[in-house]
Amino acid sequence: MEHFGIEYWLFTFCMYCMAGWVQESTIESLYHRRPINRGFLRGPYIPIYGVGGLLLLFICHPFRDNGFQVFFVALIACTALEYFTGWLMETMFGKQFWDYSMFRITYKNRISLVSSLFWGVMGLFVTYVVSDITLYVLNNLPYRFICIAGTVISLVMAIDFLGTVRKQIDVDKLRSTFSISNISTHIMRFDAIASRIPGIKARTGEKKEEDSAEYNGDVSTYEHCLMVCLYAYMYAKKLKLKINIEALVKGALLHDFFLYDWHKGAFTRDGLHGFSHPVTAERNARNTFPLTVKERGIIINHMWPLTLTRLPRSKEAWLVCWADKYCSLKETLLKKPY
Repeated sequence: MEHFGIEYWLFTFCMYCMAGWVQESTIESLYHRRPINRGFLRGPYIPIYGVGGLLLLFICHPFRDNGFQVFFVALIACTALEYFTGWLMETMFGKQFWDYSMFRITYKNRISLVSSLFWGVMGLFVTYVVSDITLYVLNNLPYRFICIAGTVISLVMAIDFLGTVRKQIDVDKLRSTFSISNISTHIMRFDAIASRIPGIKARTGEKKEEDSAEYNGDVSTYEHCLMVCLYAYMYAKKLKLKINIEALVKGALLHDFFLYDWHKGAFTRDGLHGFSHPVTAERNARNTFPLTVKERGIIINHMWPLTLTRLPRSKEAWLVCWADKYCSLKETLLKKPY
């Protein structure tokens, strides 16, 4: 499916969203013996199934020749997505949208052993069955229908989502979580931690030209790395994770230590910037600072899933990976992201 354009992926996303709604609503309706709309939106779609379906297609395809690897990759990735989505929706809307309290082995009732095993099985099902069905559907539907249907359903879903968010979002809790005072407190903590790391301020200060180069919009590379560090730490605190704070800070601050202005040329000696800069950053950081294996892993794996084979292998690496995506999206879409 790699040769398909964005219109095909958009249609596939919508198709998975609607298929997920049909599956969940049918199960719930049969269990309660009355019609139930399982999604939190008004329409017949559940976005997390679209995201999860595409995620499974992308991350499981490289392991297609080994079913055990497909199972465990799907289990880990989808469980992480389910937990993060649950936390984000609870933070935004002030209520829990699914509850696994009926199962024995759970974590904060957002994820459970049963659901994780289910995601592993779903990874096998998507990789060996759904992907072939999807390919057959996309190859046999008229191109015009795919374009129109994908665009219309996506617009309807977006309008539905925005309307639901405006009505249900817990503004006070959201403002408290991401308030300026809260962010400032964490930034002061990062400065204190960074000052205890030997040579980090002096060494990064030598690269003023690279530090001041724009990363996205008006945000410099240094500012981007600082904000990734901030959000990664905030995610860890919200999720109450036990992490190595020094490794998180060092990895986050150095994850884009590639030391060149990528706007002047997307191709480098290591390859296309988006795919190669983690390798360049890790090499520069390793040659400049004393780094542990975990810290090097945070840097070199932060572009997953774009770099499919470099999967984050620690909690700190996952936190930096997701924080990097969040910050990059804000810097791309907003004029004043911070």
